[in-house]
Amino acid sequence: MKSLYLSILLIGIISLLKSNVQAQNNSIESLKKTIQKDKKDIAEVNALTELGRILQVSQPQQAIQYAEQAETIAKKINYQEGLADAWALKADITAFQEKRPDKAIKWYEDAYRSYQKLYEKQLIGKAKIYNFLTNSALPAYKILIEQGELTQKDKKALKKYKDLHADMSEYVTQLAITTNEKLQKTQTELKYSDVKLKSQEWQKTLLEIEKEMLKDSLVIKELIEKALTDSLIRQEFTIKDKTIEILKEKAKTERLEYESEVKNLENNRLRWIITSIAVTLVLIVLLTLILIRFNRVQKKNNLLLAKQREEIDHKNQQIIGSITYASRIQEAILPRPQELTEAFGNLLVFFKPRDIVSGDFYWLAETPPEPIFGLVETQRGRLSAFRGIKGSKRIFAAIDCTGHGVPGAFMSMIGYTLLNEIVFQRNIIQPNQILIELHKGIIDALKQGQTRINDGMDLALCVIDEEQKQMQFAGAKNALLYFQNGTAHFIRGSKYPIGGIFLHKEEDREYQIHTIDISQKTTCYMYSDGFQDQFNARERKKFMSNRFRDLLAEIHTLPFEQQHTTLEKTFEEWKGDTKQTDDVLIVGFQVGNEA
Repeated sequence: MKSLYLSILLIGIISLLKSNVQAQNNSIESLKKTIQKDKKDIAEVNALTELGRILQVSQPQQAIQYAEQAETIAKKINYQEGLADAWALKADITAFQEKRPDKAIKWYEDAYRSYQKLYEKQLIGKAKIYNFLTNSALPAYKILIEQGELTQKDKKALKKYKDLHADMSEYVTQLAITTNEKLQKTQTELKYSDVKLKSQEWQKTLLEIEKEMLKDSLVIKELIEKALTDSLIRQEFTIKDKTIEILKEKAKTERLEYESEVKNLENNRLRWIITSIAVTLVLIVLLTLILIRFNRVQKKNNLLLAKQREEIDHKNQQIIGSITYASRIQEAILPRPQELTEAFGNLLVFFKPRDIVSGDFYWLAETPPEPIFGLVETQRGRLSAFRGIKGSKRIFAAIDCTGHGVPGAFMSMIGYTLLNEIVFQRNIIQPNQILIELHKGIIDALKQGQTRINDGMDLALCVIDEEQKQMQFAGAKNALLYFQNGTAHFIRGSKYPIGGIFLHKEEDREYQIHTIDISQKTTCYMYSDGFQDQFNARERKKFMSNRFRDLLAEIHTLPFEQQHTTLEKTFEEWKGDTKQTDDVLIVGFQVGNEA
């Protein structure tokens, strides 16, 4: 029976979901019919904007097209509110779906100026501006603040928005207080009506009691009248024997009729009891048969479910086994501890895949020493002569591929193969040129010109030349944090990722080289965004980049083993029971010598 109830509940939930999806589809179809009329009026602008709002998460490209159509029509018919709504929609899609809040700022400011003019003309209310600031503009500015990309002009606009938002918050609070007072008044009136209704019910009950008392009085009156009649009859019995005999006969007849009636009633009662028992037995038999059949079907279903569960478990074990084997392959391509120790001595590798395999990985390469030749003057002319040996260079990178789990692992294998080809086969060791060639390789490997697959990777890469006492850094969105003499230095990576030709203009793509003097002891950190983006269990907040850099600043002087322990403890305490959000990779190493 419990399974039956669960099945009914599941069917109800599915029906509810279907009805919600059907309602949304109906709404979309209705809006599409409105814009198909092509009247270029206010209704069409509103319909296009509403369609964009519905589709902005599931189909952002289609939604941005609807927003642009609404903007064009609103400009033609001079519909200022519709124009502001279209700008706000374009800004939301750009900021939250395309992850480009810096590009969305201009549209937010244009929309705000239009809303402000409409409000001054009393064409819209405070609530609309409040919703625009709360749900759109301020969250986008918050993202920019976290990324540290606010210009001076943006900061002034943000202050103006916050001041207006505070004013709007007082208005919404006063509106809530007024609404609450009206609600309390309504509840008091309902309570009074309820008391009045109960009073009417009590009066009705008293009236019923009075009716019953009146009815009882009539019965008593009839008994008294009957008693007087019996007294007269007894007097007549003493006078008229014949009448008494007649009455006796009549009483005997009535008694026999009464006994016959009682007997009939008993027979009817007996028949009713027998019929009830028979019907009950039939129902019990039918119910028993139904239960037996249900149990048979249930057992059959249970056997089928058990078999299916067994097959699913078997397939899951095969899949997990395959992924586990793939993780061993992925571990094999990572630099071995011995290679890392030979390259850096002691170092930090904090590596926590979200799933069995990871989209994050780290990569190490060391170029072999090269002989140096130069021209010298001899009796036979200028000849090439050996001048010495050029020292080797170490190339170390921390890479964050798109996605995690199996898709991320596939991307990591592609990135690992391309990096080896670029450095070892094509002898390219300039950090910015390595990133350019890696970008081209990703585009070719994924055929992004035809498939429109925008997957790629973010990474930080260092080329270390101990002989020249310098280190060169280039980053694709990911940064380098290093410390010298207790001072923190933060170098942000270029804004372009590796791969994804449709997100940026290729002719503008450039990865900047940063040269760092390592003649003194330098502690360096490269990392993915997994640690910073992890949510905690209590407040559902991210760890954030500023808190993460402060943590590294606190522990950078400790031995790397203690740093690893501190990072592990901090991450687990922050995460708690919350599921890990993404793969986590942090590498730390030291170059240069003590001053």
